[in-house]
Amino acid sequence: MIGIIFPVLSLAIIEKGLDYFQLGILMAVYSGVTVLLELPTGGLADSIGRKRVYLFSLVASLSGGVSFYLAGGFPLMIIAFALMGSGRALSSGSIESLFIDRIYEHDANADIQGTMALVHAAIPVSLGLASLIGGLLPDFFEPMSSAAVFRDRYSANILAFLLIGIIQAGYTIACIEEKPRQKGLRGLSSGFRETPRVIADSFRFGLRNPTILLLLAGGFAWGFSISGLEQFWQPRVTEIGGEGLPSAIFGILGFGYFGAAAVGSLISSPVSKIFARRYRWMLMAVRLGMGVCYLVLVSRTGLGGFALWYFGAFLFNGMANSPEASLMNSQVPADRRSTVLSFASLIMQFGGLSGSLFLGYLANSRSITMAWILAAFVLIASAAFYVFIPRGSMGSSVSNGGEGNNP
Repeated sequence: MIGIIFPVLSLAIIEKGLDYFQLGILMAVYSGVTVLLELPTGGLADSIGRKRVYLFSLVASLSGGVSFYLAGGFPLMIIAFALMGSGRALSSGSIESLFIDRIYEHDANADIQGTMALVHAAIPVSLGLASLIGGLLPDFFEPMSSAAVFRDRYSANILAFLLIGIIQAGYTIACIEEKPRQKGLRGLSSGFRETPRVIADSFRFGLRNPTILLLLAGGFAWGFSISGLEQFWQPRVTEIGGEGLPSAIFGILGFGYFGAAAVGSLISSPVSKIFARRYRWMLMAVRLGMGVCYLVLVSRTGLGGFALWYFGAFLFNGMANSPEASLMNSQVPADRRSTVLSFASLIMQFGGLSGSLFLGYLANSRSITMAWILAAFVLIASAAFYVFIPRGSMGSSVSNGGEGNNP
């Protein structure tokens, strides 16, 4: 459902009459609402059940999609992105935590890197295929643009987003199983009462653990930097190719974005063997590689060169997901997993909020190029955080194996 709107999201916002800074504000609203709700909703998932909270997230996302479809200007778009941010916060750490719990139920000492590599490959494959379709929809439905159901050029993407979201909700209800925790309004009330305690514990736990603290710092820098690339790649491609570009180009680039991320996830396992599963060194190398691709991308003035370095950046990005998940989850006990993962997502979203506002202002007042140069340097500098992750982090908590005592 995200992939179907991804390749035209910024263009759909601009189509409603908004400028680059307002685009940045909307992304900041999305990140800000996510930040505010991230930990409470993670604690709620630990308290009343991951499946139930994930279904709440789909309701919020669908409500945001309806608001996006109906919006004719900035105020309703703010509401749309606030609702979608709520959905993002509710989904964070819910179904993923349930999945990881199942793995550790079978093997308490599992190194989940290989499994998470498959997960982080499957997700972008789906997103990439949806992006390919999403790029075709505006041109395909253009002859029918006079129909009442199409409010603007990108209405078909939003309607498809809503349809897939409804299917996703039905699939989750029918096919995802979870042992019942607490039921009804009484369980919901109890979940909210438990949330402050769970949040406080996770703050203390996360900030006192040096591995988690350094991963959080890297996540903040990543969120800051990636916000500029995700917000402005579509306007930048329009600058390079001109206003008459077919929308299919954006779908192809969106497909390549997710395809590169999927390939990165798949090759992360053999690459981790090259690093002898010393994940901190691997993370340093792939973040540095991504930052260099980002910096070179700034100077590309042809669509071919842009695509090459754009895909390269997300190839490296995909390689970082599973080792980062392995390091994070190795430090977190099961009863805190949803909340600590939400805490990590909160920090990343706070980085994205900062980047959306600052880089949005810079792009609007100066240029997209200036915003991207700053973002690339922040990403390159953040590679240093991973060097200081303590030796043997993979063996210190939930799982054993992996890095062990390797330097």
